[in-house]
Amino acid sequence: MAKKRIGELLIADGLLTNEQLEKALEVQKKQGGFLGKILVELGFVTEEQVADHLMEQGGHAYLPLGCYDIDQGLLDIFTEDICRGLGVLPVDKIGNVITVAVADDMDEETMENVKKLIPGGDIKVFITTLTELGEAFDKYFNKKDQEKTT
Repeated sequence: MAKKRIGELLIADGLLTNEQLEKALEVQKKQGGFLGKILVELGFVTEEQVADHLMEQGGHAYLPLGCYDIDQGLLDIFTEDICRGLGVLPVDKIGNVITVAVADDMDEETMENVKKLIPGGDIKVFITTLTELGEAFDKYFNKKDQEKTT
């Protein structure tokens, strides 16, 4: 059985209407981007509702990014462009397993792009909110920019 998509899960729980999903999909088709982010930006659902349903959808746990200090070595592999473009943030590496945090559905193409960065490695996925992911991007990548100028 195929896993339900985030929009279907939100509709099933009465948090989103078919019309709202269609509108969000139209925006996604025109502008690109992650559906969860679009649904939040349109005011249809909250970040927490998206995160809860992503956890349900993929069987992943929630990870509060504010509690972690990310190793600089990971950020040398996962550059800002990669992280922002794929919507992932590496959090930890133990052996050949990289832990990443995402705030939207991680499709097969994204998973393959991440795996290319860690040949022979595995990926463990955790869910976070859009705000936490954005704050972590700003924290770690602004920190790298500041280190370059000092």
